[in-house]
Amino acid sequence: MSTQPRLPYLGLRPFKEADEGLFFGREVQVNEALRLLEDHSFVAVVGSSGSGKSSFVQAGLLPAVRQGFLLGDSKWAIVVIRPGHQPYQRLARGLVEALRSPGAASAEPAETDRETPEEARMLAALRRSDRGLVFALDESDVTRAPVMVVVDQFEELFAFRRPGVEADRAATRDEAAGFVRMLLRSCQESEPPIRIVITMRSDFIGDAEAFLGLPEAISRSQFLVP
Repeated sequence: MSTQPRLPYLGLRPFKEADEGLFFGREVQVNEALRLLEDHSFVAVVGSSGSGKSSFVQAGLLPAVRQGFLLGDSKWAIVVIRPGHQPYQRLARGLVEALRSPGAASAEPAETDRETPEEARMLAALRRSDRGLVFALDESDVTRAPVMVVVDQFEELFAFRRPGVEADRAATRDEAAGFVRMLLRSCQESEPPIRIVITMRSDFIGDAEAFLGLPEAISRSQFLVP
């Protein structure tokens, strides 16, 4: 009985971590990005629209991290989110799922209306202060492993600057600023380590000045996708 071969054509959707076997040709760039992550806790993967930023991170970088090529550890809990208009809520849900199954392939958390008690506790810890991510991880019921948070399409956090964007489609300035501040602060002082990776369209680089400390962080460890 013959089986239907898996066709390696994904159309316009980006590669996910599960598509690692179909993703190739970026090995040199993956090694460069890993070296950046060795030296910096925050890395911005930047490129023009359609340059393959999300695919590069999810199908190239993350499998290499899981295989132990970052800091010699293969037990990373990896969270992938798009911030949208509820960045804290999406991170809380993603953390709960990633910590529950730290070795599983990453996937953006499903959007559901009902918030579980575990997600509510995670959300409260995240909102507590600029070190909210550290607090949330320390208060979780699992043994702390290295954690990587990937914020895909980071430019969604700049939506409040766009005229005509409806209030329920964008995080407020204060919400977005607090979220960015928490990411930058939390990844500076943790053991086991926390690494933050963002993907962002290069035409939004100028918007980084909206958040204190973000331009400097991007300048220190920017990876421009060829």
